[in-house]
This record gives sequence, C-alpha cells and structure tokens, in this order.
Amino acid sequence: MLGALKGGVINSGISIRKKKIGSWFDRVTFTKILVVWICIVLLFGLLYYVFAGDKSNLHYSATQKKVDSLRDSVYFSFVAATTTGFGDIVPAGSFKMVSIVELIFGLLILAVVTSKLVSIKQDAIMAELYEISFHEKINRLRSSLLLFRQNINHLISEVEEGIIKKTRIHDLEFYISSFGDTLREVSNSITRPDQNEFIKGLGPLDTELLLNSIISSFEKLEELVDGFEKKNIRWKTETNLASIKKVMGISENIFDRLPQVKSLMENTFHELGEHYKKTSKELRERIEKS
Repeated sequence: MLGALKGGVINSGISIRKKKIGSWFDRVTFTKILVVWICIVLLFGLLYYVFAGDKSNLHYSATQKKVDSLRDSVYFSFVAATTTGFGDIVPAGSFKMVSIVELIFGLLILAVVTSKLVSIKQDAIMAELYEISFHEKINRLRSSLLLFRQNINHLISEVEEGIIKKTRIHDLEFYISSFGDTLREVSNSITRPDQNEFIKGLGPLDTELLLNSIISSFEKLEELVDGFEKKNIRWKTETNLASIKKVMGISENIFDRLPQVKSLMENTFHELGEHYKKTSKELRERIEKS
C-alpha cells in the first residue's frame, strides 16, 4: 500500500511538471525564440573568436588561413546553427566538438519552432471548436429556461380554464427538477471558482440574459402558485415544496455571488439582485402560507 502511495505521489509530481512545461511552452512567443537563437549564435561566434588558438580554431578551407575576425566567426556560428554547411570556413581541434554542440542547439530550437507552428494551428482549430461549443451551451441553457417557462405557462392556462388534472400537478415536480439542473449549470458557468486564462468566461450580455431568464422563470412559478391558490387547487405536496425550496437555494447562491462576476457592472448586478429578491420573497411567502 505504501508503494502504491509513493507511486501516486510520483505520478502526481510528474503530472504537475508536465502541466508547468506545457503552460510555459504556450506562453513562449516567436520573438522570444528568435532572441534566444540570436543570443546563441552571437555567444558561440564570440567563443570561436576569443578562444581561437593554434590547435583549436576556425580556418578558411580555400587558403587554410586562420579566421581572425569576429565577423567571420559569427558568420560560421550562423552557418553551424542553421545547419547550412557552406564549407568555406571549417573548424579544427576542439572547435569541432563546439560546433557539434551548437548544431544540436540549433536543431532543438528548430524543433521548438516547428512544434510552435503546429501548436498555433491546433490552438486556432480548438479555439474555434471551443467557441462553437461554448455558445451552444449558452443557447442550450437559455432554451432550457424557456422550456421551463413554457411548461409553467401551459399549467397556468389549464388552471385558469379549470381543466387541470391531478397528473399534471405531479408533472410540476419534474419541471422544477429540470429547472434545478439548469440552474446548477448556470451557477457553474457564471460563478466558476477555478477560472483561468484557458477557460472562457461568460460575457456581460450572456450573463445578464441568463439572469433575467432565471428571474422570469421564478415570476412564472410565482404566477402558477398564485393561480393554484385562487382556484383552491391542492398542490402543496412535500416533493413539490422541497423541489421549489431547493431551486430557490441554488438561485440564491447565484445571486449572492454576483459581486464576484467581474463581467457585470455594479449597477447591473445590483438591479438584478434587487429584482430577484423581490420575486423570491413573494414566492417564498406564497409557499409558506398555510
């Protein structure tokens, strides 16, 4: 068991390191990569120039003369880093190993650039797919809230016409339960506690529309309860009351945390909060009335 625990800790550590590396790679820009590459070329060029000697040096292949200028040393460094290999300047002695090291650095940076290009293309595709999925989710939530209001409207019409059946009153529990599921999704979308740069947040318009839809849904529910009372229809079963109290608890959590939603203006969430308090207060008074 101890071995399994150690293995879990090790795997967790590896996973964290991978996430850090991935996060670092996402933040690296082409400008930074280019600066690093230029610095490497200049550093090795300076090394070839400063540490040149009788045994380790650069020399021209045509004349066999040693390279004694910084410009040509940097030129060879550039040729080595880009794996071009013109052959007009060649290394001798330990500089052969140094040029191999520079070649490896050049290939590694080339691999980083290639991976970055592929990553950018993938990110663009994923961003587009995520955007579509995100808007589909918002539309689905708004559609669910609209469907709830439509179902409640049908019940209101049946109550007013005096044709409502007992089975339809039992359907109220199902409607409210579905409403609660939608509210949980809205709560996770609006007041997500772990938002970061990779998670898209709701814009002010979508947030306001969803909150207004929630308030309208509770207004419809309050209108239905009022209709039940006026027609003396017995609807207050334990399950119906418990379901309503549960969805009110979820919605109160949403509106209580509105100040944390940075996308909303202060006056906007204040108005929405006051509107919700008024509606929820009226509904609560009706369901608690004996």
